[in-house]
Amino acid sequence: MKLRNNRPNMKPLYLPFHFTSLLIGAAILLFVGGWAQAAEVWPNKEIRLIVPSSPGGTVDTAARLIQPFWEKTLGVPLVVENRPGGNLALGFTLIAKADPDGSAIGVYAAPHLEFTILTQKVEYTMDSFDFIGSFGFDPGVIRVHRDAPYNDFKGFIDWVKRQPKGSVSVGVSAGTSSNVLGLREIEKLAGVEFNIVPFKGGTEARLAVVGKHAVATHTQIFVSRSIARDTKVIAVHYGKNNWKDLTDNAKTIKEEMGWNVMDTGSGSGFMVTAKLRKEHPDRFDKLVKTYKAAMESKDFLERMRASETDRQLDYIAPEQLKADMGRSVIELGKYKAFIEK
Repeated sequence: MKLRNNRPNMKPLYLPFHFTSLLIGAAILLFVGGWAQAAEVWPNKEIRLIVPSSPGGTVDTAARLIQPFWEKTLGVPLVVENRPGGNLALGFTLIAKADPDGSAIGVYAAPHLEFTILTQKVEYTMDSFDFIGSFGFDPGVIRVHRDAPYNDFKGFIDWVKRQPKGSVSVGVSAGTSSNVLGLREIEKLAGVEFNIVPFKGGTEARLAVVGKHAVATHTQIFVSRSIARDTKVIAVHYGKNNWKDLTDNAKTIKEEMGWNVMDTGSGSGFMVTAKLRKEHPDRFDKLVKTYKAAMESKDFLERMRASETDRQLDYIAPEQLKADMGRSVIELGKYKAFIEK
């Protein structure tokens, strides 16, 4: 018995050759595309650059100076995100708790980071971070308004002694800065008492002097050049003044007063959550290599020389930097009472 064909006019279905090729090609593209997506090179999208202070300060300046050159070596945009608060502790906390996928890099400031650990109830320790590399160091200075009736540090101290105790306001970038430490040291040695006013960042502290809302600011050489027209440096709170052209030819405190004072200033650089290196060591290594390449690039160094800020550059590699920061916490513990006062 033969089966009957109920559809005698039905012909086999044959697709045109070119259409079949398209289907096969599409299937191949889907397969290759999926494989390529799984194996794509990191990073492939923008990275947050968390700055724990307001715009214009030392750490913000460091971020914005290196930003375009690091973007070039890294291959993706770095989006600056200012997150001031808690004497920089808010920003540091966000960095420590960032997703460990390399999507966020943070800027550190020293000794702000160390002092937040020593004097505040924070949710991180130095072990919460790994360091990509340092950027530089900006030595400490004291600036007053250009109309002030004194031109040197001794004249300033003599004037302060004639004012009511604790009435002379001196602005600082944060309560955890070396600026506070330096002022406490001066108070002790000179027998005076300032009204130390912590601002949300160095910009606000410096503008307070320009507007005569504060008598002085304990700040840094390079970052304070923006107010040089309206203010003058009356003291360099550092071992030597190698920047006389940028500091109104001011003397160091030691030179003028004979005091053995500590070196003050602010260091800066970049760090990530320590979890990144544990979970994605290749990504951490890439951040380190691209950052160093940006720091050493001809275009970046020329930019720094043109802006006369190359003298603050001080690159320290990750392992050495982490060891230095750990020792710094121990050393600064001796001055904990100065910050907590």
